[in-house]
Amino acid sequence: MRREVELAVVTRAQWASTFRSLGFSEAAAEEYARMTEVTVDSLDLPDDPIRGKVTIDAYIRELVGRR
Repeated sequence: MRREVELAVVTRAQWASTFRSLGFSEAAAEEYARMTEVTVDSLDLPDDPIRGKVTIDAYIRELVGRR
């Protein structure tokens, strides 16, 4: 997409408030913080995932192209 991005390190204690600052409701921010916590603490990926024919890159490029 050829856009500059800036990395921002957010501590675990700031996850919910960061989601709130991005426009999430209080409830959604709390849930996203919990989902982030579960992903960081116990992500369990399959050894042999089922993959489709469309790459994530191609999918995102198509979505961006629709703008």
